[in-house]
Amino acid sequence: MQINEEVLNLIRDSNIDLFDDVKVQAKSDDSKRSQNFKNAYPEAALAAFSVWSKGKLSSDPSLKQWLDLLTLYPDRIDLSILRQKVLDTLLECGICPGGSSSEVLQYEGEGSKSEKKSWYTCYDWNDNKIFDLLRSKKLI
Repeated sequence: MQINEEVLNLIRDSNIDLFDDVKVQAKSDDSKRSQNFKNAYPEAALAAFSVWSKGKLSSDPSLKQWLDLLTLYPDRIDLSILRQKVLDTLLECGICPGGSSSEVLQYEGEGSKSEKKSWYTCYDWNDNKIFDLLRSKKLI
């Protein structure tokens, strides 16, 4: 995709290192990096695509997130995004994100005669491959 001159100026004004990276020829891992960005920042990715394709800024609040990311590139990452990615990855692997102590591996259900339940019963595992495997082997 050809980059609009106004967008290039915006990138140059926000972050000269990023501008230098954008100006060079495409790299073999650009599509993977693009997909990683879309996964981590879906709203900002949409705003960025809009700016990229139309060549003009909009009043979309997600645009501020994208501009903030431009300014911080490549040094910083939003810790709330990182925290959520770590939690998602732990859950995808079937690991309790709260740790391994007995206090977090089990919880008491609702009601006066509730019994302890395993931590994983409070999640919907329908799309999790690890738990599909465990269920098929009747381990859970």
